[in-house]
Amino acid sequence: MPFILFLVGVPMVVLGRLRFGSFSQSGPEVRAAGVLLMLPFAASLLFSVLLMPISVNWTAESRRSFVNLLSWAQLVGQVGAMLAAWLVLRKGNKSGSAAPLAGTGILRQLERLSEVARREVQARPSQQRQIHPNVTNFPSVMNTRQAAAYLQVPEQTVLELIASGKLIAARINHRYTIARSVLDEYRNSQGATS
Repeated sequence: MPFILFLVGVPMVVLGRLRFGSFSQSGPEVRAAGVLLMLPFAASLLFSVLLMPISVNWTAESRRSFVNLLSWAQLVGQVGAMLAAWLVLRKGNKSGSAAPLAGTGILRQLERLSEVARREVQARPSQQRQIHPNVTNFPSVMNTRQAAAYLQVPEQTVLELIASGKLIAARINHRYTIARSVLDEYRNSQGATS
């Protein structure tokens, strides 16, 4: 059994990705989970190499007891390694969004962000100055803290607007990025409804 876990862990470490049915994940979490799965086999090899010369002088009963103890330790180690690998993969897959880490959701978000950025580049600078007097103090793509300062609202409000779909944002590495033109559109829509 430790060898099977080792064989499962090697491609995870080498490739850095895992696909199993509809589950797909990549990144450092997969590599860490692969290392955890490889540990029981490496530990059993280490114990075998270190204890083989010592066990020559043991009685048959001592060897049998030691093998039983080692078997239980291997079982506990395997279950622990599988549980730890599962927790690492589960933690890495908590994105908080409906989009899986498989890539399709991220690509869709990047396409939306690039479309918004393209519209912003095409906008005339005079229009942007009318929207916000300090527009030059903010970058064209902002994080949630910058967007909150730009809209003059708390950061939690920006996160709630993103979650409700009122602001389009791309989520990259567990952080949101928002184009300034999206914030301008939101501000204009709020000004028109007030």
